[in-house]
Amino acid sequence: MSSDYHNLPVINGRTQKNGRKYTAAPMKTGKLYAETDIAGAYGYESDFPCHWIRRLSIDGGTVEITDRFDCPTENTRLHYITRELPEITGNRLIFSCGVTAELIGIGNIYAEELNLTCENPPDGIKGDAENRHPDPHSLLIPRLLEKQWGQKSLWRIVCTPICGETVLKIYPH
Repeated sequence: MSSDYHNLPVINGRTQKNGRKYTAAPMKTGKLYAETDIAGAYGYESDFPCHWIRRLSIDGGTVEITDRFDCPTENTRLHYITRELPEITGNRLIFSCGVTAELIGIGNIYAEELNLTCENPPDGIKGDAENRHPDPHSLLIPRLLEKQWGQKSLWRIVCTPICGETVLKIYPH
């Protein structure tokens, strides 16, 4: 499955690579945090030194996802997959479930609908517009996601970082 369907960045146009040699660094954990360098999962260690530290922390009722990176930022974007289309107001995403997500260090923010149905795929080998893998198994991915999520579409929130650190704060409103 493409990492475009995960809460992962696209780094300088690269998605996470497949295979055992492409892995994140060992995770460091504490009582209320976990962090790892995910750049190795994109093949950057073999090209040139690059780091992308992703940290998840909890402080009271707030969850924070912090990304610190020195990787190329051209054509870099963060993806967050959600069940519903939030109201996008400035740097805030407001969800009907009573949760707000505030994005810091982000320029452009927009939402894309991910259709999880495969109706009439051309030549029987392609899925929807988001799933263009040229193998028959690609037809199963949207159906599996539809079954797992219990709905016919998801939303990908796409954010463009403006600096080497971004923070996503999630809290009740």
